[in-house]
Amino acid sequence: GPNIKYRFYQDEHWSLGVLGSLEQLQIYSGPGLFNNQESPTVSNTLAGTIQIPISYDFTDNFQLTLSPGVNIFSDNLNGVPFYGTIFNLGAGASWQLFDNFSVFANTTIPFSGNNAFDTSRQFFKRVIWSAGATLAFNKAIAVELHLSNSFGGTPTTGLLTLPTASNEVLFGGSFITIPSAKEKRDDIALSDRNKKLLFDWFTLTTPYVLPTDNYGLRLAGDSQGTIGGSISYGFLQDYQLDLAFSSIGGFDTSTVLGERQGTDVQWRLGGKLVLLNQLDDDPFSISGRLTLGRDFSNKQGYIMLEFPMMYELNSQWAFLLSPKAAINGGNTPVGVGLGANYQIIPEIQLIGEVTPIVTGERTVWAAGVRIFPAKNIAIDLLGTNSTSQFDLGEVIAEPGTRFSASIQWRR
Repeated sequence: GPNIKYRFYQDEHWSLGVLGSLEQLQIYSGPGLFNNQESPTVSNTLAGTIQIPISYDFTDNFQLTLSPGVNIFSDNLNGVPFYGTIFNLGAGASWQLFDNFSVFANTTIPFSGNNAFDTSRQFFKRVIWSAGATLAFNKAIAVELHLSNSFGGTPTTGLLTLPTASNEVLFGGSFITIPSAKEKRDDIALSDRNKKLLFDWFTLTTPYVLPTDNYGLRLAGDSQGTIGGSISYGFLQDYQLDLAFSSIGGFDTSTVLGERQGTDVQWRLGGKLVLLNQLDDDPFSISGRLTLGRDFSNKQGYIMLEFPMMYELNSQWAFLLSPKAAINGGNTPVGVGLGANYQIIPEIQLIGEVTPIVTGERTVWAAGVRIFPAKNIAIDLLGTNSTSQFDLGEVIAEPGTRFSASIQWRR
């Protein structure tokens, strides 16, 4: 949903702007929904919106906004009634409680057209509402979490409810970034040990992220034919982007997930955000990591969510605790990873990991050695029962043991 917003007036209290969006919707509909055929169809239709937000600042921390608008959809799709043109009025309030934390609530009332329908395909109007909070981690990064009955994620579809379930309350989130505000940290001096703990472990992720504008590359494979690779980029202060591709070999993941998923080539995209950092004198380090992606062939997808926590006891010992889950449309494996890293000499580390799967599947384990032929290169040799060293495979184990090798590089 690409859109353009322009503010053309502002004074001490008032501001006035306009937002416009033109979007193409691709709708996959089963028989009897948006088609009168006996088989599913894929349809494309244009939609758009024009909104005029008018805001008044009562104080520096409290703002009210009114936003009259019109959301334009086709009147019909494949000869079946569709949403049509919806004139509406939105109203909302935002209250900044602290410098980096604010709360908000808003509602939108449709006056014409329809933005909801039931199981009998009867269209009707439903008031849209949402409430949530925004937390800014620094000048460039913020996260928004909210509850809402709005189903769409774009300016135009944000007026729609969940199809056939208009009263359903959804939990949503947004990652907000301002790249022009990114800063490079120069207040932390990384020791040789710290730099080597920037590398991910075997099946556990380190909470540290790459320094701003640094790159990382990882390639891995095992004796059962699993292969994978990833590239990471220190995009902003305390935030890292991750892109990965992998293919699980030698194990049918349908025995765990309830459907065939994950054995084909997958793509993954996401990032990791530092929440606490032991190097900033916090008691330990913790990050939140989220990736999303799909199989290339069957399009099955899942969300990988994890919160790696690490404590550096001294210059030789580091310990990791990492709750994680692979959220998908079928079964969702949830595990709690535990790991220990012991540095024998600066060039050699011993790593042991175990991840009990609390949802009842087989426990995942890995153990091996990490060798540093250079300060920015790590080579891993290990034994494990994990089906992959990337995302989904970290929480799915096979009965036997695999022998795996990987290489990581960072700049």
